[in-house]
Amino acid sequence: MKSYRGVGWAAAIAVAGLVWTVEAQQPPASVPNFGGAGQLITYLIPSADAKPTALTIVEPATKRIVVYHIDKTSGEISLKSAREIAGDLSLEYFNTGSPLPQEIKKGLARQQ
Repeated sequence: MKSYRGVGWAAAIAVAGLVWTVEAQQPPASVPNFGGAGQLITYLIPSADAKPTALTIVEPATKRIVVYHIDKTSGEISLKSAREIAGDLSLEYFNTGSPLPQEIKKGLARQQ
């Protein structure tokens, strides 16, 4: 009887170790996947309610981004947005609210 328990415990520990190893190698779904050179960067945002899951894909070489929604019930994937972000990245600032960066700089310059 003791030998069966020992084998059972050993099997349970081995299975738990395998499951832990596989899970440790898989990043959580909400963590971005930063691919190597020439690879896509993906970011999956799962939804806990009836809202669709959002999948964002960035292609660093062409500086493009696409956003998809994945319907939880049907599995349908729909493209929501696609754009080149090179122009966005070249902006010094874009702010729709006050104070704007140049207003802050002017205010600091007046204080000196």
